[in-house]
Amino acid sequence: MKSSTAAIPLAAALLTLGACGLGSEEPDTEAPADTATADEAAEEAADETADGPDGEAEVEPAGERGSRANPLALGESIEGSDWVVIINEVQFGADEQVAAENQFNEPPPEGHSFVLIDVSATYTGTDSEMPMLGTDIAWVTSSGETLGSSDAFAVAPDAFDTTRELYEGGSETGNLVIAVPEDDEGLIRVRLGMFEREEAFVAPR
Repeated sequence: MKSSTAAIPLAAALLTLGACGLGSEEPDTEAPADTATADEAAEEAADETADGPDGEAEVEPAGERGSRANPLALGESIEGSDWVVIINEVQFGADEQVAAENQFNEPPPEGHSFVLIDVSATYTGTDSEMPMLGTDIAWVTSSGETLGSSDAFAVAPDAFDTTRELYEGGSETGNLVIAVPEDDEGLIRVRLGMFEREEAFVAPR
């Protein structure tokens, strides 16, 4: 009888320890990671980067500054190895001014009108040079044709002297006259140097 009575407290103790062990394990209540939500967030971040913070599509750069796709503005300097040129101002519809400058000036061709381009050129080389050797300024039409002042057969008022010899620091300012198609949305092209030429385009308006 003693052995059976002693076994009862031992069994109770084992049951108590077992219950404590089971109760100490906390249930796993953490929800599994929502992979779909994470993927959606990544896609939204990628879309925001592509479209910009306001949700609007970002505009790709039009091209290098000074290119035909992204021309310079009036008054900006164009620098080469020996010359610095600035297109100061452009006057459209200058037929009367050109006609009054010289009685031998021919009128522009039909469908064209004269444009006066006010140019400043400064020589920065170490020797001396004339603008006609180191600079070239032309009009490039919206359809891609190139027109120069030599095509106009006219003398411009306050003309830019392309034959004036300049030493380092010397400059020349004046007008070039070019006959361009009426209402043409062309650009002014500036080239500097005789061999390794720098080139830039300027919006005339």
